[in-house]
Parts: sequence; C-alpha cells; structure tokens
Amino acid sequence: MTYRDNAGTVCSLKIVSLLVALSPELLFVGTEVQLQDNGYDGLLVAINPQVSEDQNLIPNIKEMITEASFYLFNATKRRVFFRSIKILIPASWKANNYSIVKQESYEKANVIVTDWYGTRGGDPYTLQYKGCGKEGKYIYFSPDFLLNDDLTAGYGSRGKVFVHEWAHLRWGVFDEYNNEKPFYISGQNQIKVTRCSSDITGMFVCEKGPCPQENCIISKLFQEGCMFIYNRTQNATASIMFMQSLSSVVEFCNASTHNREAPNLQNQMCSLRSTWDVISDSTDFNRSIPMNGTELPPPPTFSLVQSGDKVVCLVLDVSSKMAEADRLLRLQQAAEFYLMQIVEIHTFVGIVSFNSKGEIRAQLHQINNDDDRRLLVSYLPATVSAEAETRFCSGLKRGFEVAEKLNGKAYGSVMILATGGKDERIGDCLLAALSSGSTIHTIALGSSADDNLEELPRLTGGLKFFVPDKSNSNSMIDAFGRISSGSGDILQQRIQLESVGENVQPHQQLENTVTVDNGVGRDTTFLVTWQTSGPPEIVLFDPNGRKYHTHHFIINEALRTARLCIPGTAKPGLWTYTLNNTHHSLQALTVTVTSRASRPAQPPATVEAFVEADSTSFPHPVMVYANVREGLHPILNATVTATVEPEAEDPVTLKLFDDGAGADVIKNDGIYSRYFFSFAVNGRYSLKVHVNHSPSISALGHSIPGSHAVYVPGYIANGNIQMNAPRRSMGRGEEQQKWGFSRISSGGSFSVLGVPAGPHPDVLPPGKIIDLEAVALEEEVTLSWTAPGEDFDQGQANSYEIRMSKSLQNIQDDFNNAILVNTSKLSPQQAGTKETFTFLPKLFINEPEHPLDGETQGSHRVYVAIRTTDKNSLESAISNIAQASLFFPHNSAPVLARDHLISKGTLTVMVFIGIVCVTIVVTHCILNKKKERKRNTSSGEVQIIECLMVEKQSRTQKQMLISMKMPPKPRFSKETNQGRCTVMGPFKSSVFLLVLHLLGGTLSNSLVQLNNNGYEGIVIAIDPNVPEDETLIQEIKDMVTQASPYLFEATGKRFYFKSVTILIPEKWKTKPEYMRPKLETYKNADVLVAESNPPGNDEPYTEQMGNCGEKGERINFTPDFITGKKSLQYGPQGRVFVHEWAHLRWGVFNEYNNDQKFYLSRGKKEAVRCSGTITGKTVVNKCQGGSCVTKACKFDKVTGLYEKGCEFILDPYQTEKASIMFSQSINSVVEFCTEKNHNKEAPNLQNQKCNLRSAWEVIRDSEDFKKTSPMTTQPPKPTFSLLQIRQRIVCLVLDKSGSMVTSDRLKRMNQAGKLFLLQTVEQGSWVGMVMFDSTAYVQSELIQINSGTEREVLIRKLPTAAGGGTSICTGLRSAFALIGKKYPTDGSEIVLLTDGEDSTISTCFNEVKQSGAIIHTVALGPDAAKELEELSKMTGGLKTYASDQAQNNGLIDAFGALSSGNGAVSQHSIQLESRGSTLQNSQWMNGTVIVDSSVGNDTLFLVTWTAQPPQILLWDPNGKRQDGFVVDTHSKVAYLQIPGTAKFGIWNYSLQASSQTLTLTVTSRASSATLPPITVTSKMNKDTGKFPSPMVVYAKIHQGAFPILRASVTALIESVDGKTVALELLDNGAGADATKNDGVYSRYFTAYDANGRYSVKVRALGGVNAAKQRVTPQQNGAMYIPGWIEDGEVKWNPPRPEINKDELQGKQVCFSRTSLGGSFVASNVPKAPIPDLFPPCQITDLKAKLQGDNLINLTWTAPGDDYDHGRAYQYIIGISTSILDLRDKFNESFQVNTTALIPKEANSEEVFVFTPEGITFENGTDLFIAVQAVDKVNLMSEISNIARVSLFIPPQTPPETPSPSLPCPDINVNSTIPGIHILKIMWKWLGELQLSVALG
Repeated sequence: MTYRDNAGTVCSLKIVSLLVALSPELLFVGTEVQLQDNGYDGLLVAINPQVSEDQNLIPNIKEMITEASFYLFNATKRRVFFRSIKILIPASWKANNYSIVKQESYEKANVIVTDWYGTRGGDPYTLQYKGCGKEGKYIYFSPDFLLNDDLTAGYGSRGKVFVHEWAHLRWGVFDEYNNEKPFYISGQNQIKVTRCSSDITGMFVCEKGPCPQENCIISKLFQEGCMFIYNRTQNATASIMFMQSLSSVVEFCNASTHNREAPNLQNQMCSLRSTWDVISDSTDFNRSIPMNGTELPPPPTFSLVQSGDKVVCLVLDVSSKMAEADRLLRLQQAAEFYLMQIVEIHTFVGIVSFNSKGEIRAQLHQINNDDDRRLLVSYLPATVSAEAETRFCSGLKRGFEVAEKLNGKAYGSVMILATGGKDERIGDCLLAALSSGSTIHTIALGSSADDNLEELPRLTGGLKFFVPDKSNSNSMIDAFGRISSGSGDILQQRIQLESVGENVQPHQQLENTVTVDNGVGRDTTFLVTWQTSGPPEIVLFDPNGRKYHTHHFIINEALRTARLCIPGTAKPGLWTYTLNNTHHSLQALTVTVTSRASRPAQPPATVEAFVEADSTSFPHPVMVYANVREGLHPILNATVTATVEPEAEDPVTLKLFDDGAGADVIKNDGIYSRYFFSFAVNGRYSLKVHVNHSPSISALGHSIPGSHAVYVPGYIANGNIQMNAPRRSMGRGEEQQKWGFSRISSGGSFSVLGVPAGPHPDVLPPGKIIDLEAVALEEEVTLSWTAPGEDFDQGQANSYEIRMSKSLQNIQDDFNNAILVNTSKLSPQQAGTKETFTFLPKLFINEPEHPLDGETQGSHRVYVAIRTTDKNSLESAISNIAQASLFFPHNSAPVLARDHLISKGTLTVMVFIGIVCVTIVVTHCILNKKKERKRNTSSGEVQIIECLMVEKQSRTQKQMLISMKMPPKPRFSKETNQGRCTVMGPFKSSVFLLVLHLLGGTLSNSLVQLNNNGYEGIVIAIDPNVPEDETLIQEIKDMVTQASPYLFEATGKRFYFKSVTILIPEKWKTKPEYMRPKLETYKNADVLVAESNPPGNDEPYTEQMGNCGEKGERINFTPDFITGKKSLQYGPQGRVFVHEWAHLRWGVFNEYNNDQKFYLSRGKKEAVRCSGTITGKTVVNKCQGGSCVTKACKFDKVTGLYEKGCEFILDPYQTEKASIMFSQSINSVVEFCTEKNHNKEAPNLQNQKCNLRSAWEVIRDSEDFKKTSPMTTQPPKPTFSLLQIRQRIVCLVLDKSGSMVTSDRLKRMNQAGKLFLLQTVEQGSWVGMVMFDSTAYVQSELIQINSGTEREVLIRKLPTAAGGGTSICTGLRSAFALIGKKYPTDGSEIVLLTDGEDSTISTCFNEVKQSGAIIHTVALGPDAAKELEELSKMTGGLKTYASDQAQNNGLIDAFGALSSGNGAVSQHSIQLESRGSTLQNSQWMNGTVIVDSSVGNDTLFLVTWTAQPPQILLWDPNGKRQDGFVVDTHSKVAYLQIPGTAKFGIWNYSLQASSQTLTLTVTSRASSATLPPITVTSKMNKDTGKFPSPMVVYAKIHQGAFPILRASVTALIESVDGKTVALELLDNGAGADATKNDGVYSRYFTAYDANGRYSVKVRALGGVNAAKQRVTPQQNGAMYIPGWIEDGEVKWNPPRPEINKDELQGKQVCFSRTSLGGSFVASNVPKAPIPDLFPPCQITDLKAKLQGDNLINLTWTAPGDDYDHGRAYQYIIGISTSILDLRDKFNESFQVNTTALIPKEANSEEVFVFTPEGITFENGTDLFIAVQAVDKVNLMSEISNIARVSLFIPPQTPPETPSPSLPCPDINVNSTIPGIHILKIMWKWLGELQLSVALG
C-alpha cells in the first residue's frame, strides 16, 4: 500500500501563489470566474458552433450582461458586479479581428448559447446538480431568447433574467415558484399562491392556455386550468428568484420577506432559508464588503475571442518508467486510437517525447485524410530510453515550441501530457503553462506518476486522468477517447459505445454485444488490442448477420491493434463480437467501439462523467455524476454504472440514480449521481461510466430540467388580463428507442488521502434526506421521503428520529429540543426505497402557543424534519425541513376515539337543529319583507371552500352540497383586492355555442353619396336568415318614404333620401324586377334587417365605433320593428330611421340615459332630457301578484333623487320641437337640439362624447353640411331599386411579370392561390383566371365549383413561370371580357395581385367604374403600384398588402380574407391559425390549434415551405396521429383536409425543418347552418395616415348582437420596411375605444417608422377570461317608451328587455382566430429619430361622486404619453360651478392641487380624492370637474368629458318606529365542528332561498 506525502502539493501551491502575487494579471488567464474588488472577472459566454451566424447576437449578449451588472449591483446591496467577460465566437463564423482563444472552450463556458436540434426557444435555465449553496454547471440561453424581443414580455428584460440565472449558477439558490404546485393551502386554511414575496399581487383565472376543458372554470384546487395572473404594476421589491420580470422587483427575498410556506425548490433544497440568507453565506460575500459611496460600478468590458486552427501536441514520456507494466505499448495503442479516430479533421497535430530532455518527433501536420493520420502514427515513440529521470517542463517547452510554429503563440492549443514519472521541478514551468494560453490534459500512468501532475490541468482548465498498471484495464484508451476539441460541436466528435478489457485464458473467448443506435453510426470503428504477438481470432456480426473476420481488420503488428471502420453508416441494432485468444498463454484483450452522429438533424445520446471534487480525505465521500443527454434533453430511466478503479486494488462498480435523493439533487434531470466511499487505498482513482438504455418509450424527458427563469403567461393591466404568447416548450414527445443505446465515458480521476490501513472503522453516517415532503389532510400529516442507507445512500439505516415544531427557527437551530414524534412502529427500509409515515400532530402539541404572524386561532403550521441513525448510532445531517398547515380547534386537547365520535355526532345534531331554526326565521323574513340581501365577500385570498367546491352543476352531489331552489354558483374572493376568476354565467338560451370568425377588411365601405342635397346609394339589406315576406320590402319603402320629409324639415331643408337599394336574400323567390347587384353587398350595407337576437329584443340601434362626429358602421332593425309591431315602444318607423341616421351619418349620440334617468340641478330633481322644457310625470309602476298600480315616485332621502324604478312619462301634448336624439316619438319634436335649447347639464352620451355640444352643432360641423345649402323646393320622394343576391363570380388576375421571381413571390402567390381555390372560395361559385405581364393570358374560363375536381383543375392553371413587364389594365380588361362571355360584370369580383409599378393604371379607371365589378387588390412587396388601392376604393373591394417577409404569411392571409361579401356566414371560410417561422438546424415549429364546437366542417391544414418538405406531425384532440397530407413539391405546399367534421378540442402540430421558412394555415367552416359563428371585423379609421395624426385600429367581436367581452385581441401592424408592431386592442371605453364592453376593441396607432403601405393583421384569443355576453340594450339606439298618458291615465308598455346581471358575466368562450385587417398608407413620416408630436389622448370616462360630506372621488382611465401608450407626465384638474365656464375657460378655472397625483401607465384606472377648496360647496351646489393630461414635452390632451357632483344634504326626519318583524341578517357561519366545514345561509333573489351545507 502506497502512502503519499502532500508536501509537494503544498509547495507547488505556494509557488503558484507567489507567481500570481508577482503577476496578478495571470489570475484571470485560466478559465474560472474570479471575484476581485467586488467585480467578477473571466466570465465566459460561448456560442455553440451549431448556432447560425447572426451579428445581432453579440451586441445583445453585451447589452444583457451590462444591464445585469447594474441590476446585480443593486440587488446585492452594492457588493458585486460584472467586470470582464469573454465571448467565445464559433470558428465557423466569419473572422472579424477577434482575439485568439487561450484556454477558453465551449465545454468550460459559464454560459452557453445554443439552439440544438429542435430546441428553439425554451426557458433560460441553469443546470444545477449540487445542493443548496453549491455552484451550478452552466447557464443556457437560446439564440431566440437573445434575439427575439417579443420574449421579454414573458421573461422580463434579459439583464434581469441573467441575474436570476447567475444566482443559480454562482450561489446555488433555487427557484421560488413552482409550476407543478402553483397553489397551496396556508396555515389559515386559505388557498395561497406559490410566490415570494407574498406581497406580490394578482388575480385567479380559470384557464391555463387554450381551453383544455369545455367550460374553462376551476373544478378543483390543483387542476391544470387554474392560474394566478400577476398585476403588471407592483409595490413588492422581492424576489428575483420568483419573478424577475416585474418592474418593481429589485431584490432577493430575505428573512423578513421570504415565504417559507411556499412549496418551492428554494424551501425544499435550502431548509426554508431565504435566497438572501444563502447568498450572504457564500464565499463571495465572505470575501467582499459593499462598495462605498453612491457611484455605480464601471460597465463590463468584453473580449471577443474565436478559435483559430485546432492545434494538438502529444507530449509523451519515454523514460525508463514507461517500460513498466507495458506502459509504452498501451500508450502507443491509445495514441494511435486518438490519432486515427478521435482527433477531428483539419486539426494540426505535433508529437514530442521527453525524459530528462524534450525531443520534437513531429512538427505540426494537418490532418486532411487517413494518410495524414497514419503518418503521424509512424512518429509515435517506439522504444523507451534507459534514462529514468523525467522533466515535464522540458517536454512541455518543446510542445509549446511546436504549437507556436503555426501562429507564433501557443494560444488555444492543447497539450496531452502522458507520464509515469516524477518531476520535482514541475513548479518551474507552472508560470509558462499558465501564460502559454494552452490547455494541458494530463494522463498519470501507474502509481509512480508525480503527485503534483494535476496542477497543470488545474491551472489551464484541462482534464486529468489516471491509468492503473493493469493489463486488462482500458483506461488509457478511455482517457484519450474523452479528449475532444472542446468546440461543443457534437456532430464532429467521436462517441464511445463500448470499452471492455479482460484477461482471457488460452483458447477462451471474450464475447459480447454492442448497440449501434440510430443516433450514431457514421465512421463506426471497432478497435481490438492485445499483449502478445499475433492478433486474436476476431469474429464480428452486424445486426443483419453479416460476418466480419480478422482479415477484414487493419492489423498493426507493432502496436498490436486491429481496427475495422464500417463504411457509410453502420446498421443500427446489436453487433456481436467474439475474440478468441489463440495464444498459448493468458493475455489481456480489449475492445473499443466508437462512432459519430448519424444525422445532423438529430443529436446523439451522450454521457459526461465527472466528480464533485479533485480530491478528498477519508471518510468524506466523493460524489460521482453522469450527465446523460440527447442534445439538451435529459435521458431518463437509463441504467448507469460507474466503475471506480484505484491504483492497486480491484475496481468497484456503483450504480448511479436520478431519483432526487441522496447525492442526487434533482429527480429526472438526466444527471445520475451517487456517493462513493469504498476507499481501498490512498492515491489516485480513475472513473469510468457505462450507460445502458434498453429499448423503451419515454427515453427523453418532456422538458429541459434545471432552474429556469419563470415565463409569465400574462399580466393584469388596468384590470384586463394581457396574455403573453404561449411559452415555447422544449419538450420532445415520446420517442421509440427501438434498439436502446450504450455509451462509455471516462470521468477522469480524483485523489484520496487518509485512508487507514486494515479494516476500516464504521465512520460513515446515513445520508441526509433531501426530499422530505409533508401533506396535511384534516388533522393528520403524512410524510414521504426516500430512505437513506446505513452508510450514506447504501445499506439500511437503523432508525428515524422525527421532530416537529410550530417554530421554524426552533427546528432549524435546536432540532434536539423540538417535539419528538413517536416512530416506534417505523422501521427504515433499504436505501432508495420510498418511505411514508402518518401521524397526528395535535397529539404531540400539549401546550398552547401563540399563533405565528398572519395565522388565526385554530390554524397551525407545523414544521417537520428527520434525522437518521445507523446501527453504530452515527447520525445523518438534519433533513430538509417540510411543513404542513393544519386547521383544528385552538387548544383542543387530545380525545379518545370513542369520545371524539360522540362529540362529533352530538355537535352534528345540534348544527342541524340550528339549520331548521334559522330556516324558519329566514322564510318568515322572505314572506313578510321580500328583501334581497347580497352576501359581502371579504377581501383576501380565495378560501379553500370556494376553490375546492367549484364544480359543474352535475358534480355538486359529489361535493355533498345541499341546495334548495337555486343551484350553487361558484364564488371567488379577490386576491389582494384584485380581480376574480372568470366564470360561466347562467344562460336561458343555449342555442349558440361560441366561435370567433375574423373577417378581413373594413367594417363598413358605404356606397352612400350626397348629391344635390339627396342621399344616394343607401343599401338596406335583408339578412339571409329572415323568412321570405314580400310585405317587408314595402314596409322598408314606407319607412324611408316617411323618413325623407321628416329629415328634410329637421335639417332646415338640407337633406333628404333620394335613392335606396334593397338587397334581397338569394334564397327568396326570384322576380323579374329583382336586378343583379353591382357593388352592393352585405358587407357595405348601411342598414341590416335581421331577426331579433335574443328573441323579443327589437330595439333599433346603430353601431358606432368612433367618437363624436365620426360616422357609424350600420343601422340594425328587426322585421317586427319594420312592420310596425313595435311602434308603441319606439314611435313611427320613419322618425326612428332619422334618429338612427343621425347616429350613422353624423356621429351624434343619444340625449337620454337609461342608466341614470334623473339628476340634481341646483338641488332640484330633473329628468334627463333635451330640451329641458319637455314635460311629463314622474311615476312608478308597482306590481304584485299579477296586478299593477301606478304611483307617484317617492323621494330617496339619501340620494335626493327618486326611488328606483321611477320613470319620466311624457305628457301627450307638447310644444317643444327638440330633440330627435331624445325622443323622436313626440309629435311636436321635429328638430335636433341646438346650442340655444340644448340641455348641457344632462348626464347623457351626447354631452359626454361631444363636449356638451348640441346634436345640431355637431351636424352643422359635418362635411355634408359644409357642402350643401338649404333647398327652396320640396324634395322628390325616394326611389327604390330591388337587387337580389346571385351566385358568386370571381376572376383571379395574377401578375407573372419578371419581378415576381424576387423573394420567391411567384411561388408564394401560387401557395396563396391554392388556399383560395381549395378552401376560401365557396361551393357553387364561378371562378376564372387571368395572368398578365405586359399582355394578358386567359388561364381558365369561368368554371363552377361543385366538387374538388373543379378546384384541382383551377389549381393546375396557376402560373408557373415569371417574365415580362407589368400592365395592370390589360389584365383587368381581359378579366372583364372573360366574365362577360357568360354573365354581366355587375356584382362580379376580381382579385388583382401585383408586385409592380404601372404608370398606365389610371387609363382604365373609367372602365372599372362602369364594369360594376368589385376589385380586391393585393399589393405584393414594396414596389407595387401606388395607385392600386384606388381600384378597391372606387369599387368597394378589399385592399391588402403583403410584404416579402414570408414568415409573416401575409399573402396567404390576404387570399384567406376573400370570403364572399354575401350569402350565409356558415359557408364562409374561417381562419383558425396563421403562423410562420424561419427554422435553422432541424428546429421544430410546435403549436396548438383549437377547433371549437361551432366550426369543424371542411377543416384544412395547409403547410408551405421555401426549400425542402418539412417533417409534419399532427395529432387530433384524442392524441391520434393524422397522416395523409397531400404534398406538392412544385408549389412547396402540403395540405390535409379533415373529412366530415373535425373533432372539437386542441389539435397539436409539430413541423421540423432546416434553413428555411415554414408557414401553417388552418381554416374551417361553421359546423352547423343554424349556428352562426362569432365575427371579428377589423378596420382602420381611415385609409391613409398623415404623420403626426394617429390611426385608430378597431376590431369588432360579436355573434349576431352578442358582444364578446374580455378577449385578448392583438393587432400586428407591419410597415413597408418589414417592421412589425404588436398592439393590444382594448374594449375599456377609454382612449380610442368609444364604448366599454360593446365588443369593439380599439387602440391608437402612433408607431410610424416609414412612409408607405402598412398591413394590419388581427389575432384574437378566448379561453382565459373571454366571455360571450347576452346582448344589452344598445347605447346608440332610439329611446324605448316606457308608457304614455291617455285621458290622464298612464298606459304602460311591457318592461324594456333587460338582462339578469348574472348573465352579463357571460359564458366563457374558448377560441383562437387570425385574420387580415386590410392595409393603409402612411405619409409625411420623418426620418429617425421621429419627434414626439403625440399628446396624451383625451380622457372620456371621467366620473365623479361624493365621498362623505366634502370629499370628491374622481375615477378615470389613464391616458398615455402618446395618446393611449406610455405614461403621461402630470394631470391638471379644473373645477367650476359653471359648466360652460369650465368647458370654454378651463385655464381660468380653479385648479386642484395634484402634486401627489402621479399618472399611471396608460389604460390603468386612476382614482383621486380631494376636498374642494376655494369654492363654496354647500347644499344644492353643483360642481363641474374636468381633467387635462400633459406629457413630458408639455403636449396637452384635449379637456376631458365634464363630470358633475351635486351636494345634497337630506332633511332631518324623526326616527321611524322599529318594525316588529323578525330581523333578516345575512347568516354566515363558519363552523369548526368536526364533520361540518361550512354552513352558509344567504339571500339570493326575491322569494328564493339557498341553504348550502357542506359535510365532511
């Protein structure tokens, strides 16, 4: 046995310390990060060679770390920052004066940047394989993360993410979130969110991602769908390890803010310690103090280094020591193996030998082929010298000389030093080694090798190996096999599949198999070595049985090696080899098998073996690790065996585990670990790991493990949930491993000291338990953990000691005095077994304790830990601390089971008696008082009963919920007073299931013209679903005829209706007088007559998206209204039409208010009306038991107004002539209110929207008014044209000019045309095709599409070649002629696509106008004719623009938007998905598509590509793989038509490709003709935008009259330069949005970046909180007449259709859609930098109310710095007692002090409370208030709408005599009686009682 003296090591270390002291710059020459004067130096960021060159990557890395440095500095309280960073550039990237690498390599990097093989995207993460407080292995970033700015929405800034990951890597802290357990039950029996700190706020929502469930609601606590979305604006400053993306988060959680209850890894791994506690205990913090002063540290400096030519020099010992134990022979065999197989092609290799002197045997020689390799082998030393002395420094000096021959320096070179000798003067060359820039790997041969040899790799970042003197050991070859170039390019590296060595007896055999899996196989080589002369007999069989013999091998008799290289790619499967020892004596035979990756698109499985430390002392164990991966993905369920071989004893085998116990920190992370402590002797030990994986499924982990930066799914801003794009999964689906695989890896060596001689005493304790978990169920706690062993993780322990405490501090600091749990019946099992143990904590808590902070009486948080003892009473370290939260009666003493049951039963009976009593009381109250009471829900977090009991109604019995009359509704409390979980409201009609249909193009393209005072071209369309009724046509005529003279007189003889077109449905009977439409379609109809929806709601209304003075979209009437059945409720139809026309044409608003019918003016009650002289009675209709009585309205003593239900019934005889916008039904009313009689105080929409201006003032400012003058004669009656919808006729006019070859435009046009012909154009349509260049060519005459055959015929006619000039008019004329052969061109459609300019385009404008055809234009690329849009504008067609960015899918979107403007919506093609991406290196494009229940017919999946067909994988919602894609390699299109109706649910797709762009488009049609899809129509407010005037984007989401609320709607606006801006659209009634919750989502667009065309694309998502709302009475409609007075008696109409408030919550909608929104043209945009000329937008929703006696509470939605974006600088609030003075002289009004009012982010809710000063505010005072916003450059918004408060002090009245009736309080009993959890009795609606009891 050899004992070692470590004095040499100490001496060497002293030498190194001295050298560094003399040359401190050498401290950073190595590869490790150093902390010096608070700054980190030497941080290495390496870019993988597989990453495509992108020069944006380097600046982004610099920017990330620079930001991170300052963020880290502040987060660590001025302690540490990043000083110097090296970025390693791949050698494959272009040289750019980068420095040459020294010892840096990809394998040594602290941060790696890679996107290997389909792992594009994914979370940044840190690979942590050690425990708490220990450094990790590396940080991973994908190029996508570093380049894609869109990802910052989910992760936060890159700098913050880097600090999050740095904390993992450097200080060994863990994540404070938990995606597996996002919620937990607290000590207060509440549902809490796993977070740190607990001060971070947000709201619960009920769906995670796209709806996996039909109803999108929480059904139980830990269901996947339940989410917690965080507020974007926070006050909490911690914690970086929870959610670094929050702007307020700037710290790590410390002891005071740390959430110890949260079930996260930080608490589990660090025994509930905060991250700051762990960081504070780190070496970094012990060696540094905070920097003085207030200055920030300097920004980091960056060095860019790039590998040059790879240089390797073998430095081989030839001293006499090498003659021992065949060392030289084995070294020759291993060196030959390295030169022939391992070293990569194009590497420069030299060879040096040494004893006491160094000798150059071969200068650098570049390897370009096998001949070069053989030449180098010939230079290997063949004999040993007689000299025993060895001088490592001499050999290395010669090695450096060889390396310097290439570039003058040895920078970046590799030295492989193999020696069996000693060198007392090794310290002489440590400085040279350190400064050489070379990496030195050492191989120590036998026990005689120098003890200090490992100093060389330690200083230079090299590997160290040990080869024992055993002939049957293959360690020498294994060592050389592990040494790679370090470039990170796994495709070029050899992978070792087999390494076997045995001593074989004469004529005996070494027989075995090796698996060649499908991940490898290229350059597969079998190497056989032997000891004596002559090779063994070799027989090798491939998987197909082919036989190879010895003569197939290349034999090297001198080196005693035989090598066989399998040509091409070796067959996957089992290869069987047999070596027969034909020699007459025993000899050692070895077999080594290596291979390379078989496919560039698929990384092979790899294994990296290593140990935690270079050395240890007995009895401290060594932790052995094996990192088993495929690319970045962990390989699970592998059999991993470590072989540890000492110098002189037999090897020890050790099975490694990935179970998250013992030495293994994280389960299923692909890192297999184990303690090794079977030390036989002192000295070196070698490590080799063998990995076997049997054929199986689920070899790969479904996600990349590690400590990830959290991806935030969305945020709450202004009460709205803003969802981020779905997190990109790096998961790899289950993969069949048909043959399994095998791998070998050398793990280097380590040294052990202090091993005693003879039998070792038992000084090894059991291992620490690190996976203890506690689960509380009622009063019990169940513990689970993995059993440790007798010695660490081996054997079987003797006993467990379990202790608990109610104090974390106590159990942490004083475990021995914590409460001991009885474990007499708990016997430890074998190490690695899962243990469970259940106990009752209250049996061990005998003394009362004060509740912990935040806990209530009766709640207990229990902390538990375990210590393990072995048979010699050696104790393990204390386990991680687990916790459980219990809820049982405070101070309850333990009771016997029998007593407990008796008590439980008695109390249960008492509770039920109480229920009966309470029921009697409550019923009495209902019958006598008929009161409705609402239960007030307390703020705070969701209580457990409310999350656990939320189920579908059909599942309530399972929850033991007893209901009477009404089913229980889900109830949710607020999380920190924010939001609530969105749920389904009850529906009285379930006719419609919801779907979103996004129709491209504009919302309204009205054909109305004002000509000589008469309106022409009005289109009134009868909806296709209206049953045929000819009388309806005449009623429409009568309505317009009556309306025309009424309009004429009301407008001072200015306007009348001249000509009207009535559009008749196609399915109605054809008549000779019904003509064919020209430009008239349903899309551009001004009036739509459609069935009421829901039935009975016949209110006329006008859709108004814009603000005051802006035209509306469409008037809506029902057949019952048109036919006069609703005249009593709304008045004559003609008058109503004029009321609605004023909305539509001139943008005025209603002058009544259904929500507030009365107001106070100077202390007097007034009805909301205009003008104020209209008279009436204030009465209320009281109904009871079927009879009603009219009574005078009572006075409300609190508000000063009338009681609820009070109506203002108009007197039958009036003299006032105004106003039509109040009540056109009054006979005397024939005018609009003017500035003279307008009621400016009335709280109505006209005043709010139009700044107190009268309707006539707004009309007078219109363009119509400005270009007309009053007529002097009476107007003629209107004329009517009857047009009937006919079959659709479409002609494609496609550009094939020479420029169409640019950017693959012709191919993309054909792809889009294929989608149009396959799917978009409806069945029964007629389609023709013309192509043009400078001339036109008819490709196809009109063909009627009746089946797929006609579609295929047309597809084959698409142009295949491009050439020639561009003549657009020639193409159009050819199309007119083609259509004219069969039909008139009236009403036909032409789809014109061109990418070229044409100066003659205007020559055919007159022909276009006369044709009656609708022309849709598609401008392709930046150079398309500027006049193109004129064609669409003059014909009412859709105008679109598609850029050359193929990944944006704009061209396919344009063709997909071309559904018919007429016909049933059920026939329209609906776009579900449109996505594109440019992929590199076999990346994957993964995603999901929701096919909801209202679509599914004709579902089409269409994939396009730009180079080679991708791999396409598609699964239906049942997980069934969908095959059968039709592949067209010419057009580069593949499509799959789903037969019948596609399955409802989530469809998953994965597309894989390299170096090309892919797109995916999914379309479908309605699943039923009776189930109308929701439509999303989008538009800009105008066709052109002139800087700095903003554009407004609108998206209307409705289903019939049902608006879709709370959807996530995003507009993607792409400029001509290809820059895309994502704009979230809002339906909040603020900024650009005119009306809240009307289903119209709006936003200002100000992000101009260039002049020219901009395309608009809309994405809408439902499923998190979107809901379909039952239609509410429209705000922009004619007033409903509640009743009238006849002979002095009030006659009542039926109540106006109202909606139950619960129904307003709506039913959740789960959908996703995409659609094109057309295009617009921007002009006058200056060059960058663009000046700030955008003011804040006007505040339009200011509201004011009194708070107490003299406080005024204001609320409004915050504007932005630029309209509704950003944050304003300040607010100016003016108040006045004169409404006109405030409007007209705002600057002179009294200004409220707003110094404490800091504007919030745009679209946030602002609240401001102030006391009016400087103004007398007394009873009866009316106070008017307005707000103006100012931005940072002093640009001011318009004055807000004016809000009003009226001070009313009720008169003193004597107290009323109390009623003798029984009181009716809300009853809310929370019982802690065992068996009864909750008893709640609450009022619901009048006469209905709900009694809910939940039983345990």
